[in-house]
Amino acid sequence: TGTAAVLIPVVIGIAAKSGYSRSRLLMPLVFAAAMGGNLSLIGAPGNLIAQSELQKNGLSFGFFEYAIVGVPILICEPTDDGAFDTTKNFDDVPKWKQIVSLVVLVLTLLGMIFEEQIGIKLCVTGCIGALVLILTGVISEKDALKSIDLKTIFLFGGTLSLASALGETGAGEMIAGKVIAM
Repeated sequence: TGTAAVLIPVVIGIAAKSGYSRSRLLMPLVFAAAMGGNLSLIGAPGNLIAQSELQKNGLSFGFFEYAIVGVPILICEPTDDGAFDTTKNFDDVPKWKQIVSLVVLVLTLLGMIFEEQIGIKLCVTGCIGALVLILTGVISEKDALKSIDLKTIFLFGGTLSLASALGETGAGEMIAGKVIAM
C-alpha cells in the first residue's frame, strides 16, 4: 500500500513523459504492488503484521525474505501495451524538488532495508523521510496530510484491534477449534 502510494507520482510522471495513458500505467502499478507485497517486508501491511507477531517470539523475517516466493510469481506476470496520452506535464516542478524526492526515497528505502544495522525501526524511517520532504519544502504539510488515507489507517487499526481482542479473549482459539473440527 505504501509502496504503491509512493510510486503513483512516479508512474504519472512516466505517463506524462512517455505519452502513455495514466490509466494504462496505474492499473499495472496496482497489480505490481499487490504482487510486490511478496517481495519485501514493507511490501504489504500483512507482512509487517506477521513481523510484529514474530518479534514477540524472538523471530523475524529478513527484509527480502518474501522474495523467495515473490520473484517466481512476478516472472509469470504478463505485460500489456498502453494507449498514448500527453495531458500531464511536470515541467513546472522545480528540478531540485525532483532530486530531493528521489534522494529521500532512496535513503528511506535503504534505511528500511538496513533497519537492524542502523537500529531505526521501519515506521520511524518512513516518518523521517516524510518529515524531510516537508521541512525541505518539497511538499507542504497540508498536502502531506491530505495524502494520508484515513480510511486505510482506520481499517488496519480496527482490524488489528479486532485481532488483538480475538487473541486475548480466547475467541480466536475457539474459532480455530471449530474450523479444525469441521
